[in-house]
Amino acid sequence: MANRHFSYLTDPVTEKVNPKTLKYLRKNIVGMIASKIGEVIVYGTDNLLLSSFLGLAAVGQYSNYTLIVNGVGSVINQGFSAVTASIGNLRVSGSQERQNEVFFQYSQLVSYVSFFISIAMALFFLSFIQFWVGKRFILSPTLSFLIVFNFFVSSLRYSNLNFMSAYGTYWEMRYKSILEALVNFVISIVLIKYTTWGISAVVIGTLLANLTINAWWEPLIVFSIGINS
Repeated sequence: MANRHFSYLTDPVTEKVNPKTLKYLRKNIVGMIASKIGEVIVYGTDNLLLSSFLGLAAVGQYSNYTLIVNGVGSVINQGFSAVTASIGNLRVSGSQERQNEVFFQYSQLVSYVSFFISIAMALFFLSFIQFWVGKRFILSPTLSFLIVFNFFVSSLRYSNLNFMSAYGTYWEMRYKSILEALVNFVISIVLIKYTTWGISAVVIGTLLANLTINAWWEPLIVFSIGINS
């Protein structure tokens, strides 16, 4: 079917990709690698810090919660990222006003979904953990709230992340993820060493990294490099 409708695709290609496009691709690949490294550091150092300072028992307790949070987040992300290709098409075919309108509508939808799922998690987290692995693995209500609130704040980023992905702004994100990982690590290690907050110190470190770096940097990229460029 493709050969019949798009027969030109089988024609021999003689022209090369122009240097400007190659440079753009290389820059975005480097930016994507830096972004992924920062992401791995952000979500990979929590368990290392917990095991180093609090022991493997704390890692086991915290992992039960993160397993659920990451699973729910993965499902939500699959749903929200399904429109990434449409966002990319909108950038090519839609006006700046239309892009702004769609971004705010999309962000509103993301916030509604994130809010209601977070409320459900806050209400049923403790009961589910008790039913699943037993009462001794339940964390304090305050820590459970921090985990859910961190999930909510992270979920609000889906609109920014999907727009940045559709617009190809990985080069502009190269420093953001590294800085986010650094802030997360420094705050977490300071709190876990000099306070008695335990697991909460690591959660607060991730939460503050989100609020101090991602909350303004990602929308800035979306508007300055993407929509208004």
